[in-house]
Amino acid sequence: MSTSRHREKTQQGTQKYVRTSLLTVREAGRLLNVADYTLRRWDAQGTLKAYRIGPRGDRRFRQEDVAALLFKQTRELDAHSAKLSRH
Repeated sequence: MSTSRHREKTQQGTQKYVRTSLLTVREAGRLLNVADYTLRRWDAQGTLKAYRIGPRGDRRFRQEDVAALLFKQTRELDAHSAKLSRH
């Protein structure tokens, strides 16, 4: 895991620098229990935004974005399980 600074727009429309923790493709894949190519596909589809770093353009994922997606997947799984248990 590395840290990086990037710019984000505030509600007032100005920009500020934010320090954030970035995960490699492998680290994010382990947390989400998916393959590297799935993360690349999700990046292309806009499901999970990747940030390109370095001269090679390596992908990195914000830890907050990965956690939010994991939370969303867990909620959906819980809702599906609840639906099945009612039948």
